[in-house]
Amino acid sequence: LSGPYAASTFSVSGATTRGGATTTSTSGNLSLGTVGGARALTLSGASVALGAANIAGLTASGSALTTTGVTTSGAQSYSGPVTLAGAYSASAFNVNGVATLAGATTIDATGDIGLGTTSGAYALTLDGDDIALGTASLASLAATGASIATSGVTSTGSQTYAGALTLKGTYGASSFSVNGATRLVGATGITARGNLALGAVAGAQSLTLNGATV
Repeated sequence: LSGPYAASTFSVSGATTRGGATTTSTSGNLSLGTVGGARALTLSGASVALGAANIAGLTASGSALTTTGVTTSGAQSYSGPVTLAGAYSASAFNVNGVATLAGATTIDATGDIGLGTTSGAYALTLDGDDIALGTASLASLAATGASIATSGVTSTGSQTYAGALTLKGTYGASSFSVNGATRLVGATGITARGNLALGAVAGAQSLTLNGATV
């Protein structure tokens, strides 16, 4: 594929290789399988489904976005509710909408990572420069970055943070660990069934800690 495509619906059941920058826009469903090619891909539709992809960059918008692992040399941008599963790698990764995990998910960015409200009974691993995560309900969370900002995370498993961390809201986990300085930007409560470990903490906000070992 190469160039612009427009249709009421657009579906590819096999592998797709692109010879140039490609834009596909539909008023209905848009579905692609495995996609390759060192070119930018722009997708817009009512419902967008994308298989495993290795491309230059991705911009996707729709009322429902489903992906199964995307690698890009450039940025990835999603506008709308997105379903994630698998491994993602990009220069920057941003979701403007609710994210649902349909499988264990790893997001690795050389630049920033931005996620809003995120849910799903699966592990989420984030590794980037500046990381922003909205309210989340997950199986577990591991986040590594120069700066990490969260707004309350509940997990059945552990939560680990490596880097300068900003906290506010309610946190619950099997264990909770921060390797780095923590700044409170709102009232914060952390409950851990096991160990709870924080380094230096600052911020003119209330902090409530409840753990087996604190």
